[in-house]
Amino acid sequence: MAGYITTEDFIREVEELGFRHRRGAFNLYIEDNGRPIAGVNLYQPLQLDTCYGNLNHKNPAHLSLYELINRYARTPLDKRKAERRCR
Repeated sequence: MAGYITTEDFIREVEELGFRHRRGAFNLYIEDNGRPIAGVNLYQPLQLDTCYGNLNHKNPAHLSLYELINRYARTPLDKRKAERRCR
């Protein structure tokens, strides 16, 4: 498994894969062509959900998205925030 990922980087990578996202009160929802395909909890580790009927396991972009969501869900909460560096 790759290393931890911040929320900011997670959102950027979701967009790079060509998906849209929207932020709810507790979750980040990911959509493909206006259809929800996944959601991940922003404030609890290891909580993710997929819309099985909309998530195509044969689509390479969907597989990459699932791996990215899994990586984010496994990232500890204290590692999800970008560190601010002083210059």
